[in-house]
Amino acid sequence: MALADPPKLLSTSPMIEIDGQSYPVVARNLERMRMSEALGGLSSLELVLTDAVTRDDGSADFASGASSPLKLGAGVRVFAGSAEVDAKEIFDGQVTGIEAEVRDAGAPLFTILAEDRLFPARRKRRTRVFEDKSLEDVIRQVASDYGLTPEVRDGIDTTARTWLQTDETDLAFLRRILATSDADMQVVGVKLQVGRIGQDRRTLVPLAPGVGLKYARMTADIADQVSKIRLAAWDPKQGSAVDASKDAAGFGPGSGKTGKDVLAQSFSEVTMHVGRLGPMSDAEAQKRAQYEADRRARAFVAVTGTAIGNGDLRVGSWIELSSVSPQFANQYAVTRAVHRWDRKDGYLTDFDAQSAYLGAGQ
Repeated sequence: MALADPPKLLSTSPMIEIDGQSYPVVARNLERMRMSEALGGLSSLELVLTDAVTRDDGSADFASGASSPLKLGAGVRVFAGSAEVDAKEIFDGQVTGIEAEVRDAGAPLFTILAEDRLFPARRKRRTRVFEDKSLEDVIRQVASDYGLTPEVRDGIDTTARTWLQTDETDLAFLRRILATSDADMQVVGVKLQVGRIGQDRRTLVPLAPGVGLKYARMTADIADQVSKIRLAAWDPKQGSAVDASKDAAGFGPGSGKTGKDVLAQSFSEVTMHVGRLGPMSDAEAQKRAQYEADRRARAFVAVTGTAIGNGDLRVGSWIELSSVSPQFANQYAVTRAVHRWDRKDGYLTDFDAQSAYLGAGQ
């Protein structure tokens, strides 16, 4: 494909399966769709349909009657287009809420609300201890509780320690302990994929004005950037203080100058002191300091945008922006994606992304 050729895009409405089946009335009555996902897992779905159907005798009736498949607990899958174009699956979950609306000037509406396979983990609250376990060990144990197959990427802290879950849901617990390694989790089918944020790209999506990209706002903000992270703690085994220090070098996709570079060039160096993280060894402190340095560095440049609907544009994907200001022509890691469709605007994908680098134009 030539560089100037637009990519193959999906212009059809989403394909929806309810409990493994496609229903013509669902496709025909669909008014709008919205699937949202972000760091931390648990994507959500909203489908709004016209709640009307014509009977064989010509009379009108509600489509959400006793024979309707749109019920609480039903499985729902959404694809970014039709099967004929091999559309990507963008949601697989379960109906957790239903709504009905009536209006003076229009047909009644029926809405289903769904969440992905992490929904049961959001509902299960408990207190327990994981003794002498690595982060991967804990993830595997929790994932197995929900029939999910864990895929843990390199870069996650491998130190064995004691983990305490105190009156937390399993979802909140996973999110909290993953944050200690600057890591994220996403459900893909029956897999729970876990890895460092910005490290392993899910897909690479090229975007440019007129070529997939409809709008983007790009911001480089030095306010939260630091030159170095210094972490203070106490090691009870050694009976001594711990003092770890790590530079905030670049991490993740892209290239160019980091926030640390700009501070040194045009401002002044900033050392961020981190404490109150509890007891830990020197090795643990060094890792935690590095993770915090990477997290801050990666948030230096942010993009908020809207693209023509693309099932490859997901949390964990990388985008490559071109034909924009040279300072912002770069690669970015997607941290939020909203896939939406309606009869007026068609299929669009909103996204947030970030990079540790300001491009060569700086």
